[in-house]
This record gives sequence, structure tokens and C-alpha cells, in this order.
Amino acid sequence: MTNKEYISSTLGLYGITDDVIEVILLDANLNGSDYCDVSACKQAMFRDFHFIRTAAHRNVSEGGFSMSWTDCETALKDFQKQLADEVGDDGNLNGAGCRDRSNLW
Repeated sequence: MTNKEYISSTLGLYGITDDVIEVILLDANLNGSDYCDVSACKQAMFRDFHFIRTAAHRNVSEGGFSMSWTDCETALKDFQKQLADEVGDDGNLNGAGCRDRSNLW
């Protein structure tokens, strides 16, 4: 299996096109036709996840199975958390959000 085949099979469910996969490979300086380096591919997907989320199809249908954008967004968030755990970088997953700081006034 090649790097491109690994990323394609991993992101295929979300409707990610070959063009997006090529961008992910280029950003990570990975050759798509080289033998699969799973760790490097996971790092590349994690690093470009913001791009993956915007490129994902809003409605995915395949072989009688369909997913709405809400389901797809939830699945993407879960996949991002899994990648973060595997690459050892939680990034900004837990840091985003509003916090009540009214007690400081």
C-alpha cells in the first residue's frame, strides 16, 4: 500500500477528493507512490485537518449508506481526536471555547 492509497482509504468515507489528498501529501513532503509510512501519513492528516474539514462533503452517500453533515461533522471530530491521541498532540482540541471570567471583574 502506498502513502496515497492509505490516505485515500482513510479519508474516502468523508468524500475527500484526490486533489485534496495530493495537497496533504505535498504539505507533508510525502511521495504518494512510496511505500506507506503510517506514522507520517497520520501526522500529515492531523496537520492539515482544518483543510480536510472544509473539503468534506456535506452529504455522503455510498452503497445505500448515507450520512448528513451533522453526522459527518461529528465523525470528523472523533477522527481528529483519535489522530491527536495517536500522534501525541492535542493541539487546540481542548483549548477552544468560551470561559466564564466574570469573577475577575
